[in-house]
Amino acid sequence: MSALAAGAPAGYVGVRVVAWTWITTGSLLMGLAFVGTAPGALLNRLDLTDLPAELVPLRGLLGVLADWWVVLLVAQFLVGFAVTFAAARLLTGYAWARRAIEWCSWLGVAQSVLFGVVLATLWNDLVVSLEGIPGDQRDLAQAAGLVVTGAVTALFVTPMAWMACYLRLTRVRNSFR
Repeated sequence: MSALAAGAPAGYVGVRVVAWTWITTGSLLMGLAFVGTAPGALLNRLDLTDLPAELVPLRGLLGVLADWWVVLLVAQFLVGFAVTFAAARLLTGYAWARRAIEWCSWLGVAQSVLFGVVLATLWNDLVVSLEGIPGDQRDLAQAAGLVVTGAVTALFVTPMAWMACYLRLTRVRNSFR
């Protein structure tokens, strides 16, 4: 039985856009969980004691990834399934689905901002570690990296924030039961 209110939330183009965006995202998460089994198999076969000196700091991370790879893939698949299911229910007007997808959108904003900060930090560390580059060129490379990182972060944050804010609109919220 459908939970559509008289206002039919799926009749809003924005609701359909949000729902199909999350259905696509969830489907990609599920598909990539299966694709991720190949690198996981390779990661488990790595001999982490024979790493080159510059990769020794990564030994701990690679070991943890190798140990938890299957668990991470199962978790990714389950999150993808849950998101796809909630987004499909969003199309039929369930209020819990609206709240779930709104929260997924806010989590997407937070994840994108965090990823942007990590990317900017890694870029800065990379540029600082390069030897033989004059100071003014290094400063230019750092600035360019920060601009690109900010732009990429904004490309991810903007649609996620729009979806979360759209689902919070009173007229949209009231159209769900």
